[in-house]
Amino acid sequence: GEYMKNIFLFSLLVFCLSACTATRNNDGKSIFYEEMRKCSHLVDLFEKADYKIIPLGIDSLAIPAVGMKFLAHQNYFLVSDDQYVHSLFLYNSQGKFLYTIGSKGQGPHEYSAIVDFSVYHDTVTIADIGTSGNCFLHYGLDGNFIGKVESPDRVISFARNSKGEYIINSGRNAYQANWQITRYTNDFKVIERHWELDEKENNIPVFEHNFSNSDNGIFFHEAFNNQLFKLVDNQFEASYQLFFDDKNDFSRIRTGNFMAEMDKLYQKGFYLLNGYLENESYIFLSFDCMKNSKTEKQVLGVYNKNLNKGNILEIPLSSIFMGNLKDNALYLMASDDFIETQFPDAKRTESTDIYILKIKL
Repeated sequence: GEYMKNIFLFSLLVFCLSACTATRNNDGKSIFYEEMRKCSHLVDLFEKADYKIIPLGIDSLAIPAVGMKFLAHQNYFLVSDDQYVHSLFLYNSQGKFLYTIGSKGQGPHEYSAIVDFSVYHDTVTIADIGTSGNCFLHYGLDGNFIGKVESPDRVISFARNSKGEYIINSGRNAYQANWQITRYTNDFKVIERHWELDEKENNIPVFEHNFSNSDNGIFFHEAFNNQLFKLVDNQFEASYQLFFDDKNDFSRIRTGNFMAEMDKLYQKGFYLLNGYLENESYIFLSFDCMKNSKTEKQVLGVYNKNLNKGNILEIPLSSIFMGNLKDNALYLMASDDFIETQFPDAKRTESTDIYILKIKL
């Protein structure tokens, strides 16, 4: 009897472990990059979509095509550069440069660095973790300073949702052991925390992460499990799981020296997801493939959830920056070289090398 009891308990343990593993590994459907059809032109990614190419007039301001983020909001485009000029620029819907939002400096109304920005109604919020401390600075869309509040966390990236709440990614980069996403009220009362992990965990999420914010919700990516997540109707939900090929198995990665582990991943061909958006019918992906310095490339992917298939376009690095989904249109920011290659008949201007692509879905 004791022998059969032990066999039963052992079988039950194995079953539970198997069930947990199955649940963990099958959280969300799968997208297979290797099975997606490769396209040669951007227009082939979408079916019967209308395009509009909007040149950004930069006047005398040089905006390098690196380290940028942009959002289409109301009748404006907001473009930030956190690498060189450290400014946030505002344009109208026709691409005319209007003015900068705030400025870099040590004054009470200035930021030392633009870590990230988000827009809530008529308020532009900039996260700054420079010499002025961990804080958020608020500006109006007219460029005027509204106020400054201290941040409860060190901000890696953040977004504000339709209620004005803050969703803050406060960790897991090369400098922090713990990683978590916290949702706060607009006066920073904690609503919920997620993924409070440490270095002993099996699925340390991300190296660095940027949220994607659109009319359809807020989206983010847990890198080592390649799990896509969304925050819709104020609920965190696992969406799709992304597989690039059967060789990239991140489930057994242990941190130890975190930078060394990341270096190993890059050497093996790590796919770094830098943009993810989703609506009822599509998932939009932007990621970098870095197998070696000679084969680095950027991949733009569109996955049709209704048809369970997708298309990808392979392009040079930093050719496209993913913006957001707004009013059933996808916004991308593209370099002049990309426009020249993809749209040779499009009207171009010598006054800029940055364009906004508005793609009606």
